[in-house]
Amino acid sequence: GTAYLRTGEYEKATDLLRDVTEEYPDQIALTLRAYGNLIKSSRERGQAKDLERYVEDAQAYARSLTRSGKDKEFPLLRQRMSQLMTMAGHDREAAEWAEAPAQ
Repeated sequence: GTAYLRTGEYEKATDLLRDVTEEYPDQIALTLRAYGNLIKSSRERGQAKDLERYVEDAQAYARSLTRSGKDKEFPLLRQRMSQLMTMAGHDREAAEWAEAPAQ
């Protein structure tokens, strides 16, 4: 998907990256990378509605990992979520993720 972003094929890239988040939720690093690319792309292109949707989806995904205990499989979850929120321009949420205690 990221290759399509680089070549300007945003719709194709978005479809592929969203597929990653839906089809590979157990691959935490891959899924967070896909959300990061979606967030970055939508912010750079000024697509506020898409940006907010990806932010909400990423946070829901991370919270589900925490609730299920799968966050223990990816100790950098809070740090990565803080980075994603910073990238999205959500400084308050970034701070909350950075300061969140491990479950």
